[in-house]
Amino acid sequence: MEFNQISIPCKRQVDEWFSLFGIGDIHEGSAGSDTEAVKKVINEVLNDDNAYWIGMGDYGEFINFSDPRFDIRSLAKKYRNGSIDNICQEQIDSVCELLFPIRHKCLGLLRGNHEETIKRRYHHDVLYDMWKCLNEIKTPIRQADNVVVSPDNYKKAKIRLLYDMAVVRLSFTHGEGKKYNKGCRSFDVLVTHGNTSGRTDGAKVNRIQNLLREWNTVDVVMVAHGHSMPVTSFTTQSFNRAHTLETRKRRGFMTGSFLKTYTVGSPCYGEKAGYAGAEIGTPRLQFNPKTLDMRVIV
Repeated sequence: MEFNQISIPCKRQVDEWFSLFGIGDIHEGSAGSDTEAVKKVINEVLNDDNAYWIGMGDYGEFINFSDPRFDIRSLAKKYRNGSIDNICQEQIDSVCELLFPIRHKCLGLLRGNHEETIKRRYHHDVLYDMWKCLNEIKTPIRQADNVVVSPDNYKKAKIRLLYDMAVVRLSFTHGEGKKYNKGCRSFDVLVTHGNTSGRTDGAKVNRIQNLLREWNTVDVVMVAHGHSMPVTSFTTQSFNRAHTLETRKRRGFMTGSFLKTYTVGSPCYGEKAGYAGAEIGTPRLQFNPKTLDMRVIV
């Protein structure tokens, strides 16, 4: 379990929204991975000064040649080459190239079941390699249009490893100098890749609501792995110290997926299991420090 507190400057009386994206379940390396959809979200984060993101796990397939799950038909064509023995490292490089422009807006990286499996079976900690690459990369980045860009052109980052589960506290502050933390307003977000899946959203929503009950002090629960985007609300009431009844809004949701279930000519495990087609993308979680409101936009 990890805890990461982030201080975000804001203006006291300005009615503005801050966004948080959960970017995960990219499954780079699979023929069904929708890289263009990932780039759209990355551009949203990059072009919004009030936007941040958390890595939700399963960034790559990380299924190597000796893995019993390996099926070359489900592999993206760019990986079907002579370096197939080094496929996991190639996927790490590709994911880091995608995420590098927004690395300075990352609030932490979670580990998914694909990262956990490759670590447990083959002793390759791909999450650590990603973290190191995004924090300290010194080699030029080759973009999709084959333009080589120096890392010096990008802002520096200090990304935290969140591992399996974490609470990320967004502390919105105003003022300068010694008064910087005066009037701080915070939102706590529980994030985990999770292991909840299923063919319908009912079980997924139940698990999210259970987490909201178990972690009754957090404002939001964000869960990945389910490759869908159900949203649930949870409201609590209590009396404050002034004996006034207060209603507290809470939200929980799954962060979607960038892996297509069905791809012509390239069967993957989702097709073999007969899963429903996945809606590609991820919700946008928004906070308003002035009104203490929040919303989930799908």
